[in-house]
Amino acid sequence: MSGYRILGRLGEGGMGRVYLARNRGGRSVALKLIHSDMAAVPGFRDRFRREVDVVQRVAGTGTVPVVDAGADDQHPWYASDYLPGPSVQEAVDQFGPLPEETLWRFAADLAETLEDVHSKSLVHRDLKPSNVLLSSSGPKLIDFGIVHAALDTGLTMSGARIGTPVYMSPEQAYGERVTTASDIYSFGLTLAFAATGRTRRRGSEAPELSGVDNRLALLILHCLDPEPERRPTAAELHVQARAFDTTTDTWLPAQVASAIARTSEQLLNLEALDDLTQARTDTVTDDARAPGAGFHSATTHGPPPPHTAPSTPPPPPPPPPGTPYSTPRADYGYGYPQQPTVPAYGYPPTGPGAPNGVGQWQGSRDWVYGGLLGRPLLGLIWLLPLGIGSYLVVFAQPTFMGCLRVLTVPALLGMCVWLTAVRNRMPAGKWCGWNQTFWLVLAFFEVQGWWGISSYSAMGVAIETKGKVTAYQNVVDSLNGLFSLALALGSLALIYVVPAAIARGMRRRKEGF
Repeated sequence: MSGYRILGRLGEGGMGRVYLARNRGGRSVALKLIHSDMAAVPGFRDRFRREVDVVQRVAGTGTVPVVDAGADDQHPWYASDYLPGPSVQEAVDQFGPLPEETLWRFAADLAETLEDVHSKSLVHRDLKPSNVLLSSSGPKLIDFGIVHAALDTGLTMSGARIGTPVYMSPEQAYGERVTTASDIYSFGLTLAFAATGRTRRRGSEAPELSGVDNRLALLILHCLDPEPERRPTAAELHVQARAFDTTTDTWLPAQVASAIARTSEQLLNLEALDDLTQARTDTVTDDARAPGAGFHSATTHGPPPPHTAPSTPPPPPPPPPGTPYSTPRADYGYGYPQQPTVPAYGYPPTGPGAPNGVGQWQGSRDWVYGGLLGRPLLGLIWLLPLGIGSYLVVFAQPTFMGCLRVLTVPALLGMCVWLTAVRNRMPAGKWCGWNQTFWLVLAFFEVQGWWGISSYSAMGVAIETKGKVTAYQNVVDSLNGLFSLALALGSLALIYVVPAAIARGMRRRKEGF
């Protein structure tokens, strides 16, 4: 997908699905595909594009940067660095609350990250345990800023809220203005979960903090102040928490550190298996292209096509017994998936793709939007002379086809503008069908208009009606040659347009979308 090789599915959240993927340079990324219903919200793509541009400039040590994005694709997506560490949610669920010394390091590093983020006039808006990953170098904040792209769209106008209710600040839950203080409130709830393993009960203003160190509990309660202006800033939290941080490089509990090491090893095994599978596929392809290969290894069905996937993908290596994070969670499970839920192995990294066995095409559809036919706005070159000429002639010599052209040209003009507006928002197959219809209908009326307009003659109209030639008919007669020439040239261009439109329709049906 967009030059990335999908290795497996990691999980699914409110914004979209997350996949483990690699680029052609071998870099592992977490690739998130935005849900189609959210991408269809008016204004979402523009806000998504602007937000990605901002996030790509945030390169703090405590964030996972967005390295690539496709805001204009049929389904928007973005890719961030992949980290093999578990989220705070996963670690606490698996091993229990974090120890006190780890909590102070966690609080100090996360506050420092928020300080850097807030200094750039940005707000995360969805800080929660599943959006903070644990790594050997410190906690890492993920999904930063992307949620902002949906918050200012029509979803909020209808009363919807983007985020996780249990970790929202009161002002965010009530739809009021969200500031950096909202992140501080979510920070307090996230820290409370890491310390206790419990979330606050519904209707309560603060979580249960029994058993938590008094200094840490006081810091958490300060963050959970109902009044945003009374909450501490990220810089203040950073200074307070760092004063009690006594950890070294090995700040994580032994169980969490061991889990990260096992996950890293499994990732290397998965990538090695993928490389081996691809190497075997390339070897088969090269053998098929070698001289005489088609003769010595021919079957009754002919040689295999290039870049075909093996009929039975090899299974991934089983994880060691007792390995955690082997099953993707419902939220952002950034651990190693035990069984990929996509046909990852043997899938061709380049070329047009191949059917996946259920009638859905997995390859590139860029050809739909390329060339002359992929830009319906160019149809104005045909529509303008056709429309003006038809309107002039129909009042001088009314005919049935002339009146039909006068009614059809505005419809084609509206269709041209509509196709241009929804070019990257409508599903490719549906857009291709409407676009093909537009060009074929335009071609028919272009040829018919050329015939009808060029055959107009003021003298002929006068003879037919046994009347005098009016001044208007003489003006139309004098302009008739100019419009006839333009329509004649347009009709010649249709020698390319019509076969190309038919060929695109056939290709769309052949590829099954």
